[in-house]
Amino acid sequence: MERKNICKFNVANDDAQKIGILNFCYERNADSEPFFKMNAVFRLHIVTKGTGTFGSFNNSTPLTVGDVFLTFPSSDYYISNGGGLEFIYVSFVGLRAYELIDRAELRHGVNVRHGFESLIPYWEQALDAATDGNLDLIAESVMLYTIGRLCNIRNNTKEMSKNEKIVLIIKKAMEERFCDPHLSLNLLCDENYYNSKYVSAAFKKYMGIGFNEYLTSLRLNNAQRLINSGFKSVKQIASLSGFDDALYFSKLFKRYNGVSPAKSIETWK
Repeated sequence: MERKNICKFNVANDDAQKIGILNFCYERNADSEPFFKMNAVFRLHIVTKGTGTFGSFNNSTPLTVGDVFLTFPSSDYYISNGGGLEFIYVSFVGLRAYELIDRAELRHGVNVRHGFESLIPYWEQALDAATDGNLDLIAESVMLYTIGRLCNIRNNTKEMSKNEKIVLIIKKAMEERFCDPHLSLNLLCDENYYNSKYVSAAFKKYMGIGFNEYLTSLRLNNAQRLINSGFKSVKQIASLSGFDDALYFSKLFKRYNGVSPAKSIETWK
């Protein structure tokens, strides 16, 4: 008998600096075919049963019980079921998420960490205990503890390269100013007297994603956060997220989330 999926939803907080938990789900019926998908949020997963494959356009890796892996906003990926594959995941947004993921040295593409079977009962008990009144606290604690276990603390004596410092400056500016529809790589480079082609290459190398893709993920994450917080005007959500064209925003939102912003608003009423 096929076991049913479980998905518990939360209304994210309205502080973009903090972690905003969106849902806490148990996927028990994963696709057997490698269908590509894309989300506007982060998803941290743990494999609880079976085997499968996690992949991108460029590479893939087998999944087995106890594997922990992360999917990034605005990045294509697939999860295929190799036999009895089941996993639990937490979806979340927020600027602090990027800081935590940097600390754990998780990068775009295929990033699977093995050997975390001991965490499975913790995740399962947490999902069982999560209710409307505590879902945000329980799911965030699971996510934080798991990322804490993944962290590979950087050697404090290692000097950061010049390129890394430049990328962090650009990244910080993006996270503070993504709501500005005129924000661009050329603008930030002009302000800091950087060569835009040089910075573009360095950003892709160290972030694993291009400048425009990262900016889009910041804006779409913010749009989803606004929807989850009760905003109902697509035009207002677009404007507050750095889009000066509501129609373009709607098309982009649907491409990354599978549903239009209007449909997502209806779902969260």
